[in-house]
Amino acid sequence: MTFSEKARAIWSCRSGIYYAVHIFDYDKDGDIDCFIINHFFTEMDVRGAGKPELRKKHDPVFASKLYRNDNGHFNDVTEAAGITSNVLTFGLGLAVSDLNNDGWPDIVVSNDFNEPDYLFTNNRDGTFTEQLSKCMDETSLFSMGSDAADYNNDGLVDLITLDMLAEDNKTQKMHSGAENFDKFQFLFYPGFYYQYSRNMLQKNNGDGTFSEVGQLSGVSNTDWSWSALFADYDNDGNKDLFVTNGYVKDHTDMDFMKYSMDRLDPCYE
Repeated sequence: MTFSEKARAIWSCRSGIYYAVHIFDYDKDGDIDCFIINHFFTEMDVRGAGKPELRKKHDPVFASKLYRNDNGHFNDVTEAAGITSNVLTFGLGLAVSDLNNDGWPDIVVSNDFNEPDYLFTNNRDGTFTEQLSKCMDETSLFSMGSDAADYNNDGLVDLITLDMLAEDNKTQKMHSGAENFDKFQFLFYPGFYYQYSRNMLQKNNGDGTFSEVGQLSGVSNTDWSWSALFADYDNDGNKDLFVTNGYVKDHTDMDFMKYSMDRLDPCYE
């Protein structure tokens, strides 16, 4: 068996910093379509929080994309399908599953930094509607990896998104600069929604809403976490959770950040 590279022949794809892809039949026409999440670096830092008008600014090169399979060729139908993103979008996690139990796949995009996550509900007519604020009371702030699965075996698909909250109190205090009351208000009032820097386990209530139970379930604090995977690892009939973590050196430690800033100070000796 051999493979041939056919991307240029079958994709109407522009350049970008594509991070994750999911293959699925979103319109249930019998062929496989594709969703890709993307990054936009220019405005993703804290300066964007003071400019809510940037949420209305769009750059198609760095936007998330939905590609429909039309007889073996993938066409960009992002705009027509209602998939939205802006120059503050910083997709790091992608989960596709039937979140409202209607038999059609929905899409969750986890955004790092200030832009809230997106929940695109499948309208069953080839289009989607972003409805995160109608379904979830709060989300993670620095959202990274995610996974959708029925973790409690009630027949409903749940969702976890990962963040950066440390397990012990001392380490949390050494990293308190990333989230505080003033920043929360600074983000919330311009329309960036309720976001907290911890893992979020969204339990599906079966009525279109979710209850965030990460702290109650003991999975809210797993440090700087990158990806999550639900699976029954010990074959007991219940889904377990595997979380991968990143950096070897902790460059967000407040002492290290002060040291780094002091070195940039022209008065530093």
